[in-house]
Amino acid sequence: MVENKTINVLTLWFVVATFLRTSSGSADNPLLTGFSYLALVLLWAIPVYFLGLLFVAIGSDD
Repeated sequence: MVENKTINVLTLWFVVATFLRTSSGSADNPLLTGFSYLALVLLWAIPVYFLGLLFVAIGSDD
């Protein structure tokens, strides 16, 4: 069964992807620019997190 934490992280990833897809193109607002940079970091970091979980699960002897 899928853990609740996994579902929350996947939901966060989809929210980040939607934010980046629908954000306006103007860079006039520094707060929006900061959120965009954070969203880009999360967009790439969340799949790396899941790859790490996969490697840990493969490597465990359960």
